[in-house]
Amino acid sequence: MNISNSRKCSRNREFLLLLVVFLAWIGCHPALDQAPKHLRGHSHNPSQDPLFHFNPKEVTEITLLKSDPLQNTPWFSSIQKSQSTWILSSVLPETALIDRQADTNFIEHLLDSFGSLQITSPAPHGSLESFGLNPPAFAFRWKTATHSYELRLGSLVKTQGGNHIERYMTLDGISVHIASGTTLRLIEQIQSIQSLRKKEWTTLDADDIDEIEIFRPALHPFGAKTKAKRALFAQMEGDRWTNQQHQALSADISSFLIFLSGSPVLQFVDSKTQVRQILNHLPQAYEVKLTDRSGKKTSLSLWLQGQKVYGRNSTRPEGVFQLNPKVLSALTALSAPPDR
Repeated sequence: MNISNSRKCSRNREFLLLLVVFLAWIGCHPALDQAPKHLRGHSHNPSQDPLFHFNPKEVTEITLLKSDPLQNTPWFSSIQKSQSTWILSSVLPETALIDRQADTNFIEHLLDSFGSLQITSPAPHGSLESFGLNPPAFAFRWKTATHSYELRLGSLVKTQGGNHIERYMTLDGISVHIASGTTLRLIEQIQSIQSLRKKEWTTLDADDIDEIEIFRPALHPFGAKTKAKRALFAQMEGDRWTNQQHQALSADISSFLIFLSGSPVLQFVDSKTQVRQILNHLPQAYEVKLTDRSGKKTSLSLWLQGQKVYGRNSTRPEGVFQLNPKVLSALTALSAPPDR
């Protein structure tokens, strides 16, 4: 067997494994109890009735299967709510994810969007396979404390152009309809498990920060580290930032905090070996300590490797992230004299 055939067999095995997972997931039975009455069984005329009746804030878990065997290996993920955040609790095929925080804003937007789905028309006669629904291109199951809901989306429907998007859809595994709604635009952003990860490296709200300290490790002439020196202290007093002597600072602390909190992750470091290398062997460039209005403290640490900047956040201690080098430049500019 040549390498090409071997890879095809491997992809087919992975696909079949996920199909088994999918069949177990749906319990091999249509979810007729959750499908609206006018959509059960056979295709009917379009209806403006909501497809789902649920409160997105009450959802505790959402499971997603994405399958496109012609282009990519299919994958499956279960995402669970933990207080106010969402966590990637399981992924198939197995993927090394050191930081498992999901993009909470995207997940909640997706759940909200399910309420926008509308039936455009019944599908023409055909098999589930012909509509891209066996297996589905996307399959979702989400749960509240009392109910579970399912949605399976198939192939794109050819339209007359413009920005309108439609897909084949089934809720019960029997009847097929053509659906439209903002959900169909959102799922175009889901290309891989990386699409669901939290891209911001902090969870800070810049407006809530009342105090900032910037520390920079000092170096001995022979290269040994000494105790870190505080390069800047700033506190919010009224509508201005001041130093420890309550003197107004000329540096634009507020703009810096907005930039810092909104800086995206360029790349997730998911190798434990690389994480250890960064934490134990790279020189630490800065440590930033932030205190919010309630007194909660957050520590941000940065390391430098050539032109690459890595960061770690005390509220996401498992993760190490590659950041925009401009974060380091902004810290350097902010902590420079005369305001120290």
